Amino acid sequence: SVGTQIRSAANQNNVAHYLEGGNETGIATSTFVNAAATPTFNDRLLPLSGADVMTPVEIRAVREILNLLWAYRSTSACACYPWVDRDDNGTDGRSNNNNYSGRVPLVSASPHDWSDLGITTGSYPALAWLRTNRWWWVFLYTIADTDSENHGSETLTVNGVPGTKVVIVTTGPAGAGRPVTNWIDSSYWSSYIEDWDNRDGGTSFYTPWSTDYARDRLYTLF
Repeated sequence: SVGTQIRSAANQNNVAHYLEGGNETGIATSTFVNAAATPTFNDRLLPLSGADVMTPVEIRAVREILNLLWAYRSTSACACYPWVDRDDNGTDGRSNNNNYSGRVPLVSASPHDWSDLGITTGSYPALAWLRTNRWWWVFLYTIADTDSENHGSETLTVNGVPGTKVVIVTTGPAGAGRPVTNWIDSSYWSSYIEDWDNRDGGTSFYTPWSTDYARDRLYTLF
């Protein structure tokens, strides 16, 4: 303890017995102090940005989505991935048939709905929090023609190499001025996806160039 702080059970909810130098009132004032340690001050500050919090959450979300998509393909009679969400607003989370690039249809999928395949919040609990938090809003989902309901001939190309069946581009934590809706319109993609090669709704993708922690990331299924 520092000074007269007493960290007993009786004081476990009293911030003044843990923080000092003005930090004990920081929650109320939004003002905190960071300084060299003294006999009466030993607090250390670790500032956290939105990127520090949201980047690992985003990575977790996309991995759960990839698991769901793989379960869909493995379970569906069409042996395909679901059509993307690309309606007028691109925000309802529902498949729009014969569309290859858009958002992940976590609310309602086609040609088979999630529940028709036994993929429910009971069997895949992550589906519930992905839907509740609208994670389909901020990821670009593209499927190859070969693994769509149409079973065509074209795969997706990543870094110049063909053969990929699904690409998801995660867009990093939101920045100032990023539009909330209608981003599926190509005029908004630059507000979400940094690399020109990954925002054109086509079939060719490249590993994002940025090395920033909060950068875009590219995930694939083969």
